[in-house]
Amino acid sequence: MGLGRAAYVRRLGPVAATTRLPRGLKRLTFERSELDVFLSRSGRGVAILTSERDYRTRAGVGPCSSVRSLKRAYRGRLAVKRKAHVVVAYRLGRLVFAVPYRKVGVVMLASPTFPVKVAVNAVQCGTAGDPE
Repeated sequence: MGLGRAAYVRRLGPVAATTRLPRGLKRLTFERSELDVFLSRSGRGVAILTSERDYRTRAGVGPCSSVRSLKRAYRGRLAVKRKAHVVVAYRLGRLVFAVPYRKVGVVMLASPTFPVKVAVNAVQCGTAGDPE
């Protein structure tokens, strides 16, 4: 995180789409890596998000993992994020695990001030044509 657009393109390949978002944010969607990178108004990376099941943490947790596996891997270290009394995500430092469908749908590495709702509202693993 914190790199400029050119550095992400060198590492991740061609950008398939760029989306302008509120507050000067831009989302870069890459052709081959199934990652989205969010750039700040200054053009620096503030979040990286994926719903691709092949991306995993060192503990083996990633998109499409069960919430049970997530909790077992990070026992007692997860901060719960709720919306209307429903758990929608867990935070572990700069990692956010969105769980709106009772499994890990998205994993996001983000600065502490980046909104968790971006991960919760993203296309989740197992939805929108992603085979279970």
